[in-house]
Amino acid sequence: MKVVTYSNAVAFWLAASTWLSSDPVRNTVPLSLTGRALHGVLDQSAILLTVHDGPDVVAAAIATLRSGVVLGAVPPAAAVAIAGHLASENLSVPRVDGMRPATEAFAAAWTEHTGAESFVEENLRLYRLGEDGVDGSAALTPPTGVPGEAMVAGESDVELLIDWGQAVLHEISAHPRNDSRADVAGLVAASITMGNGQILWQVAGTPVAMARVGAPREGMSRIGPVYTPRDQRGHGYGTAVTAAAARWALDRGADHVVLFTDLANPVSNSIYQRIGFRAVADAVAIGFRPGRLP
Repeated sequence: MKVVTYSNAVAFWLAASTWLSSDPVRNTVPLSLTGRALHGVLDQSAILLTVHDGPDVVAAAIATLRSGVVLGAVPPAAAVAIAGHLASENLSVPRVDGMRPATEAFAAAWTEHTGAESFVEENLRLYRLGEDGVDGSAALTPPTGVPGEAMVAGESDVELLIDWGQAVLHEISAHPRNDSRADVAGLVAASITMGNGQILWQVAGTPVAMARVGAPREGMSRIGPVYTPRDQRGHGYGTAVTAAAARWALDRGADHVVLFTDLANPVSNSIYQRIGFRAVADAVAIGFRPGRLP
């Protein structure tokens, strides 16, 4: 297998689009990152790469110094090739995440090449909004009895989105980060630039929960993060805003609405199933100590 890297997002998309689009659900994160690259809002350190078996593109992946390597529906053999290529370039890899078989294959190859120690950061499950079996339409079932209503965040809500974005990184991220307010503001601005939905749930005019949802790309839209401040939890606001985010995506033409859950959190896995999400595949995030031996 041959690994090819790209410095130009358009060239990467031309090479990888057919493969990425063949499974937009499992390739949800690489597709989203490709969208960021095409909008010019992806980390400048990003490495865009494809894996070729003869004339065929059999995998695509994206790596950044901050987030590590992101794999989607990559075959395990291609993941091994990616690990070998990055190791040969003497690059630092803090983590790898994606569908479990490919991610575990990458981690095994990376530790063999570099001597790094690997550890599981987070076990995840990918969910897709199910279909009702009648006409193929999404089986979204919003919760009932939750006070309040959904709204799309506007310009006056940007500071709140930044506040809650920082809280997400500190409170619920598998690898908490100390991003500055300016860093998080940049992430929020990038999301807005890409046309993503910033959905708030409000009660009596006061926002009590948030869900970000990606604008559809290749028919796929992913929800996340979902955040409810600690003092507002336990009222169903997170479930309600997730359902509202899914409706936002469906109304904009999404064929596949997906989200990830932490398998260590049985509550989230249960509530998302109640509003219509069905398990697709298990994923995992694996960290490395150190990313590269001196």
